[in-house]
Amino acid sequence: MPLNETANVFRISRLGWLGIALVVLAPWTVVLWMMTSAPASTPPAVAVDASRLGTITSDAGQKSGQLPIGPWGDLEYSTVMIEPPAEVIPVDDSIPQPPKWSFNGYTESKLTALWEAAGLTAAQRQTLDDPAIRKMLPSGLVLQPRVEDVVDLSPAARAKIYTALAEFPENVPQCEPFRFRADSADDWFEGTDLAPETIALTRSLLYQRNEIVLFSDHDIVLRGLASTAERIRFLKAVSRKPALLVQLRLKHGQETESLARYWGRGRRSKDIEPLLASLARRPDGGTLDLIHLLPRFARSLIYTFPLPSDNRDDENHDCHWTSLNFYNDPPDEQYSKIDLVKRTLESSYYPVAGEPMLGDIILMLRPGGVVIHSCVFIADDIVFTKNGPGYSVPWQIARLDYVVSFYGRGQELELRRYRRKDL
Repeated sequence: MPLNETANVFRISRLGWLGIALVVLAPWTVVLWMMTSAPASTPPAVAVDASRLGTITSDAGQKSGQLPIGPWGDLEYSTVMIEPPAEVIPVDDSIPQPPKWSFNGYTESKLTALWEAAGLTAAQRQTLDDPAIRKMLPSGLVLQPRVEDVVDLSPAARAKIYTALAEFPENVPQCEPFRFRADSADDWFEGTDLAPETIALTRSLLYQRNEIVLFSDHDIVLRGLASTAERIRFLKAVSRKPALLVQLRLKHGQETESLARYWGRGRRSKDIEPLLASLARRPDGGTLDLIHLLPRFARSLIYTFPLPSDNRDDENHDCHWTSLNFYNDPPDEQYSKIDLVKRTLESSYYPVAGEPMLGDIILMLRPGGVVIHSCVFIADDIVFTKNGPGYSVPWQIARLDYVVSFYGRGQELELRRYRRKDL
């Protein structure tokens, strides 16, 4: 959805609403993680639907570290993988439809130019130019390539062609592929018990854009999996999402009033300051999971997945609904409507360029002013985000550079920050 350069006006981009509609994830198993030093007291309880929690496991690299100290304090993080449990992934045992590529507005000559840019061999071009697999419609060219021809594409050619396909909402697998960071791509299949040939085929279908490894050809792999159990293991693996667990560390005798002001935005300081002070009074200090410092709305959703629903508005519990409701309790369901999102940002928020604060909304814009994502600033370069409206997408804490790479598609994104006027 574009943001007018001068008037802060939104209009929705259809791609912004596409989720990964491949796996409708229902209840999730409960996984609890503990603080290294338990606090003396806890904030008011928040009811979290345990059935929505994802399975959280440490990643193979056990990536961890510390964020630069700022007004948010001394934060430590570790990377984990969130994935659906096998028993709740519904699988369609019918044979998937063959690939279908829609090139809206393309002519024969424009498609030929794309083949050349992708570096296709003469043999590959001949098979993809076969009149038997293509139709010229009023909207443009539609191809139904053979499975073997899709598998035969090199990663570079696949990236070029799929980036072109991602411009058109009809190509859902290319618009919203499964995604993973390139520097941890091996974790995608670690401990999955997938057959070696399944992993090999999946790896051959991966392609890269910026720092993100993408996967769009799940249907090709599913076609070769004979049992429901195999399909479940496969979908469970490619549905993995990296997320961050973050803790605040306090030293004995540490001043906590400024920390309470930072984390207590939204009139929550009275609940947070006693908890921080109790940790600072301990002889060895202590650590506090970030989840205890976030507003009630975020605490109730973090590391969980949406429940499938017959309510069409629930399908729009996307990044914008998440961002605008960060300080709301209960959430305002009207933020599932893009027109209200636009009006609210224009009337209740203002752009900021100085030091970021907890709860600032970060908008990501493509060239031309198209807003494709929003997330909430937490501290340093970590954000609270939901990377798509689909039921297979969890609410999570992530590095901002990961989210930017997730949405970049080879283009440099502009970031803008907005802050609520009443906070």
